[in-house]
Formats: sequence, structure tokens, C-alpha cells
Amino acid sequence: MNFLAHLVLSPPEKEIILGNFIADAVKGSTINTFSSCIQEGIQLHRKIDTYTDQHHAHRHSRIILQPRFAKFSGVITDIFFDHYLAKDWIRFSSENLETYTLRHYEIIEEYWEILPPITRKIFPFMKGDNWLLNYSSIDFLKRVFEGMSRRTRFKSEMEYATDFLLLHYNAFEEDFNILMPDLISFCSEIAISCNSEKEGLKN
Repeated sequence: MNFLAHLVLSPPEKEIILGNFIADAVKGSTINTFSSCIQEGIQLHRKIDTYTDQHHAHRHSRIILQPRFAKFSGVITDIFFDHYLAKDWIRFSSENLETYTLRHYEIIEEYWEILPPITRKIFPFMKGDNWLLNYSSIDFLKRVFEGMSRRTRFKSEMEYATDFLLLHYNAFEEDFNILMPDLISFCSEIAISCNSEKEGLKN
């Protein structure tokens, strides 16, 4: 899943939220440089990704995309699913999405000094353009995919991803609606032993 979904699937402890957020930027033994709570967040992120990749609904969406986008079909699907999450936000949280995103940006900024370099490079753009809020916009997604396409080393054709989203909109949405409740249930069963101070945040 993508950034917004990972935040929603996190328990309320700030360091677990942070670990879940930065996990893709943490490679190899560098995980050991973080606190035990942040490590738990990183491991939670990886469990979510493994579960998601094996789920039949996510696999179905990737199959739709693979003939055109090949190895990029997974990341495209993840961003599509963040779109549906943002669009139907009221189904998943009683907190206003804009308030939710600003609160989580503040959490990430609290730990600025320990963020991985790639996260520190990306985060100002994320916050400045409020990616988490704007995933609900098709026009914004188009700009995101165009930017990703320019940055990829190989031809990805991701600039055309929103065309596929609109063409198969109901099919992707159905897959998201199947996967997300299963993911919420899966994450609720993961034991978290982190003893950091609970902040009382509601995801």
C-alpha cells in the first residue's frame, strides 16, 4: 500500500507511525540504528506489504495494469488505492482528512533529524503539495504519475496510468473495497509490544 494507507493502518504510537512511514527508505542493517518502537513500525510496514502483495484483490488490479506497465503495476495499484481511501475517507475515520494529514506531517517533522536521507528529500514536496489530502484528485494523480515517469531510469509509461484508472475505475475500486477491510482486520491482529508513551491518536 501507499503512504496514506500505511498511516491509517498504524496504531497510535508516534514512533510506530514514523517507522511505518519511513520503512521503504530503510535498507539492510540500518534498521538497527532506530529505536525498538520505530523498528516495530518498519516491520509492520513490511508485513502490510507482504499481505497486500499476496491478496487476490491487489493481484487482480495488478493483472489489469501489467500488460502496459509491467513491473510498475504494483506501485501504480498502491497509489490508486490511496486515491480511493482519500476519496471515501469518511468510511475509515471520523477525523477530517485535512486535519489528519496535517497532524501526521507534524509527527514526521518531530523526528526530522533521524529521517533517512531519501525521506528528507521527498517529505517537503509531500507536505508542500499535501499529497495525502490530494490523492483524491484525478488531476493531482496525473501530475504525480507524470513526475514518477520522468524520474524512472527506464521507460515506465506511468504518465498514462490515470487513463487506465478512469478506464477501469469501478474494477479498481471494487478491489480496494475488498482489500481494505481485510487489511484492517489483519493489522488489528498484529501484536505490538512497543512501550513508548501513547499519544491517544485516532487513525
